[in-house]
Amino acid sequence: DGDKYTGAYKLDEKTREVSGCPARAQCVLDIKKAVKIRGKTGSATRGHAEAFTVENMQKLMRFSAQQCSNECLEGLQNKQTLGGPCLYETTITGEKVPLTVDNLKEIFENGFMRAFSTSAFTLWTR
Repeated sequence: DGDKYTGAYKLDEKTREVSGCPARAQCVLDIKKAVKIRGKTGSATRGHAEAFTVENMQKLMRFSAQQCSNECLEGLQNKQTLGGPCLYETTITGEKVPLTVDNLKEIFENGFMRAFSTSAFTLWTR
């Protein structure tokens, strides 16, 4: 019927049937009210983090690239370069020594962080 999704959002305890508009649920109205108050005062207490800006994301990516270069990530991905320069680190004396498990873990963590954080940023900002 045309009246099922109009009015206040509620649950009929006897029939266990939900009726009304979900956008008029009390939790949605509370959030809407909080946003309006925050907009007017500009100083309301926040219960969550500030929005992550594109500048913050760029800074995070630059830091990650300093920790682990793109070439290193791509080198580990490409099976033809296994045993190449990316599986070795150069010491102060110029000697090449194999990467340790901890080094590889850090490389993979950087790769996952770059992939997932940029994907999440794109999804959440749309």
